[in-house]
Amino acid sequence: MKSLDALEKIAKQLDPNREERRHIRTLIIQHTEKFLEKLPNGKAYSNPDKSNTLWDEDFLEEGSDPSQVVRLTSHQIDHDGINAASGFDMAYVPGGGVYTSALADYWSDITNLYSGVFFANPGAVRLENQVISWLSSLVSYPKTACGNLTSGGSIANLTAIITAREVTQLKAKDHVNCVIYLGKQTHHCVTKALKMAGLGEVILRYIELDSGYRMIPAQLEKQIKQDQLNGCIPWMIVASAGTTDTGAVDPLEAIGSIALKNKIWYHVDAAYGGFFLLTSTGKKLLKGIEAADSIVLDPHKSLFLPYGSGVILIKNGADMKKTFSDTAAYFQDFEINDMNVSPADLSIELTRPFRGLRMWLPLKIHGIAPFRAALNEKLILSKYFYEQILACGFQSSGPPQLTITTFWYPMDGGENNDFNKELIQNIQQEGQIFLSSTMIENRFVIRLCVLVFRTHKREIDIAIKNIVQHKDQLLETWQ
Repeated sequence: MKSLDALEKIAKQLDPNREERRHIRTLIIQHTEKFLEKLPNGKAYSNPDKSNTLWDEDFLEEGSDPSQVVRLTSHQIDHDGINAASGFDMAYVPGGGVYTSALADYWSDITNLYSGVFFANPGAVRLENQVISWLSSLVSYPKTACGNLTSGGSIANLTAIITAREVTQLKAKDHVNCVIYLGKQTHHCVTKALKMAGLGEVILRYIELDSGYRMIPAQLEKQIKQDQLNGCIPWMIVASAGTTDTGAVDPLEAIGSIALKNKIWYHVDAAYGGFFLLTSTGKKLLKGIEAADSIVLDPHKSLFLPYGSGVILIKNGADMKKTFSDTAAYFQDFEINDMNVSPADLSIELTRPFRGLRMWLPLKIHGIAPFRAALNEKLILSKYFYEQILACGFQSSGPPQLTITTFWYPMDGGENNDFNKELIQNIQQEGQIFLSSTMIENRFVIRLCVLVFRTHKREIDIAIKNIVQHKDQLLETWQ
């Protein structure tokens, strides 16, 4: 008891007073404002060599001057690797990080609201459920649908697979005879989730793709019939609404009809392409998505939110509740509220951050129109880039279905792969723009994905100029 005064004095350092809060906040805001101001002309990638001294930064008993900590942190992380906030980040499936969403995270972290259980904070749970309701209407799901805000597509896909496993009462003895049907460009997080869900022994059938890298429904139906004749159990079909490799969208409506006819769980991974439903182009491409039993969306992709934003939607909400609801003795204080089901009853997580505010706040402040406009802009820019890059002598796998273009420079003598591999390495090393690559049918291709909300025609024109300059320089070396 005698030590309490001394301990309290030290512990209160974790609760800075108003002036101390203002000082630290000002330092961070000044830094982030400089970061944002430099984005339009800054690099999209820096060679990772500045953070190698982090190992020397031990945590000490005594704290450090906030200004020194901010400078150190800035030097170590802000200029190392991919600048994911940059409009020149056109690799993989980029995000962007809407500013008002970041402020929402600040708000929710300061208040530290617990949104896992309705009893703990009814307002937070109602807000998240309203967000889920809007997302369900976006994919044309019924009001009986349920969903959960996750950390990303990986956990969302895992949640869908676990739900399907429990709903269909799949037993361990049946795993070796169960079949899952996928496209060859299905995201690897799906097969990873199968292992995590204890389904590593299931049979994977990779269905043939058409010239646009979309699953061929006739081949899918043929394989299902063959498996049924062989005594296998067709269990799940996984369709993609925007693959990472090429941005391909499977024929969702036709696949949905096959799934319904054969009573197979139908899952759509729309982590990349889902929010293009806000556009007329996206509605046409994703026609039939409402037939899915489960759908994954990633707001940190095509809704431009900061990383750590995923969504799983289950058409029959009762299935989701039955799969994840549980109780404990210390839950006896919690009031059951069927109208506002708790996120903890729909998820692997119990303790979780208040994720709903990061989507709610931007949508309420900006409205839907700017998001819709940004998505339409990206679709047009992708077609523009495709046409321009072909005019510069490059070849492509085909016009973009969403916002990904794969392309390469043709070389004589079968040296296409080596040349284009060196070309992307040179582009990345210089770092003005950041692109990625992939393999398609043994061909090394360069990928450009237009999705950061800060990417406009100016950035695309600079990217084209940069690519052509590196190509010309490399040609001189090769020749």
